[in-house]
Amino acid sequence: MPPRDLSRCSDEELLQIGLVDAQALGVFYDRYEDALLVFFRRASGRADLAADLTAEVFAAVLASLGQFRPELGSARAWLFGIARHELAQ
Repeated sequence: MPPRDLSRCSDEELLQIGLVDAQALGVFYDRYEDALLVFFRRASGRADLAADLTAEVFAAVLASLGQFRPELGSARAWLFGIARHELAQ
């Protein structure tokens, strides 16, 4: 079987595939790293804190990957929900 082109997968598919294939999570990370950095930079005014919070969000994504439910909302909304939670802490 030829390798799957993960760049063509939806965000939701990437999270589901990510349960068994870390490369899918890498693609998801690449899609959202910059957006999270901008979100946190605007919220905090600090590039170093933005980078730390972005790392924390993706660590939380890894820890809770099995809890993502696409029927409850998009992967982007789930990700930014985690980001808002990290920012509040």
